[in-house]
Amino acid sequence: MTANHDLPPMGLGTWPALGYEAAEMVASAAAMGYRLIDTAQNYDNEAAVGEGVRRSGVAREELWIASKLRGKYQGRKTSQRAVEESLLRMRLDHFDLYMIHWPNPERGLYVETWHELVEARGRGLVRHIGVCNFTVPMLDEITSATGVAPFVNQIEMNPFWSRAEERAAHAERGIRTEAYSPLGRGGDLLSDPLLVSIAGKYGAPVSTLALAWEISRGATPLPKSASPERQRSNLSAVELRIDDEDLRAIDELDGSHPESPLSDPMRYEQL
Repeated sequence: MTANHDLPPMGLGTWPALGYEAAEMVASAAAMGYRLIDTAQNYDNEAAVGEGVRRSGVAREELWIASKLRGKYQGRKTSQRAVEESLLRMRLDHFDLYMIHWPNPERGLYVETWHELVEARGRGLVRHIGVCNFTVPMLDEITSATGVAPFVNQIEMNPFWSRAEERAAHAERGIRTEAYSPLGRGGDLLSDPLLVSIAGKYGAPVSTLALAWEISRGATPLPKSASPERQRSNLSAVELRIDDEDLRAIDELDGSHPESPLSDPMRYEQL
């Protein structure tokens, strides 16, 4: 996977790993071939992730390093300084991707915060800017206000909650979709009979199948694992090709389990 031209097809999620565990997890994944590493101010592990990048021995220019702005730093006086703080913690001179973590609409600051990220990009602090958990009207609002569309919108997505409407809206606007919690919450997805059956056809773990389905549907999944064995298995999803018939069968799982956002982006306030 090459990081220099476009978003890698899969990345490493790092929440909730901390300290030495987080550093070793990132070092292992990067050395193995992961080229997108995702963290956030709110994860409290930016320093450890940065250390893992250095321990990996992978050249900085080969990696996409992504982080996210914590809610309490939204606003004109604080957003760019918070990006600088992230860079200092990670001992980097720029991010490849920096995102607004949650819109916090009741605070009414996400539009001016987006202006600040546009300026941060102009200063060379970040290469690409994006958002997480934004609704389609919010995406249109910040794009209209600045003339700059987000590079990505990172949303929760898995075969039980496929987010097809959001993905289509993103594609229409030239916005990439990143998928967090790509293997669901808990073990229900990994034991689903249909997924188990299809995975057996390809001789792959269900987790690998689910990630490959997400990639086939145009998303960049961000699985998280500290186990080198599971990291390697997850990474193999990039090469797994699923037949159209099986892709459509997996599509039919959407809504088969009661899934909803852990937090409603219209109401949730992250500080």
